Amino acid sequence: MAQSPVALHHLGGVTMFYTSTGFTDAYNAAEAGDTIYLPGGFFAGITIDKRLAIIGAGHHPDSSVNTYATQINGSLSFGPNADSSHIEGLHITGQVNLTAANHKIDRLRIRRNIIDGNLNINGDRVTPSLHVEISGNIIRGPVDLSNTLNAVLCNNILQTRVHYVWNGSVSNNVFNSSPYLGYPNYIYNVVYDCDNSIIENNVFAGGDQTLGFTYCDNSVIRKNLFAVTNIDYGSNPQTGNYTGVGVANLMVGFSSSSFLYSDNYRLKTPATHLGSDGMVVGIYGGLRAWKEGSIPLNPHIQSKTIADKTDAAGKIQVQVKVVAQSN
Repeated sequence: MAQSPVALHHLGGVTMFYTSTGFTDAYNAAEAGDTIYLPGGFFAGITIDKRLAIIGAGHHPDSSVNTYATQINGSLSFGPNADSSHIEGLHITGQVNLTAANHKIDRLRIRRNIIDGNLNINGDRVTPSLHVEISGNIIRGPVDLSNTLNAVLCNNILQTRVHYVWNGSVSNNVFNSSPYLGYPNYIYNVVYDCDNSIIENNVFAGGDQTLGFTYCDNSVIRKNLFAVTNIDYGSNPQTGNYTGVGVANLMVGFSSSSFLYSDNYRLKTPATHLGSDGMVVGIYGGLRAWKEGSIPLNPHIQSKTIADKTDAAGKIQVQVKVVAQSN
């Protein structure tokens, strides 16, 4: 019971919600700029239409063993008033999307979550969402960023494809889908229609077919690590890419095109596969280097010991070790 409440932080004060609808109750009570901390457990998906930070206890089985994972059953949607919102440390079983196409949401940060469905910030860029950051996530469904400008998609494990990035950055991700349905079926490329962008320092782990970038226009493709040899860069400038490495030679414990917590995404030969910034390619280099256990930024309960009975004075021994996080 001590771990079950949802905590709403507002102007230096804290309100605890112990109800079964604690997430919804905390959201309804929150004002723009507040933070909601979710414990381990199960919560229904909601629509976020105010500036909030929503921080869970994490999703990795190892790092959430003492708290349980924070799971959102369903989707999280963002309305047009959710500028500068931040979600972290969640297992989202549905999608992350906008309440409607072309909603403009600036400075949205989506970090260190696992998302079972799609991630859609979609529209026609008449009013694009600016400065969106998507980092350190595991995303099982396609990523559609068609209503963004200058988006940063970095240090993620991506199970399918990314499309419609404009004037953005796609860097230090691992694309673990296989096979590539690339040339000549361009619409199924793992990176599709990403224009005027930087595509660098990624690991493309699939190995069955030719990989094509033909529908990406005026993008720079550099220092990526490919399992396959046959890369169709189209008219895009490319430099320093590592090709033909083979699936078995990429990462220490990569075993499946579907993400597994037991996999190890560290490179087998990191010193010979450096990115454009001199750091290792893949999720352990770059702007937002992968954090082991996907531990969120709030203080982490590392261990706990609770006696199974009280003493003669009616007291119970509780020992909890909490470790502060620097990022």
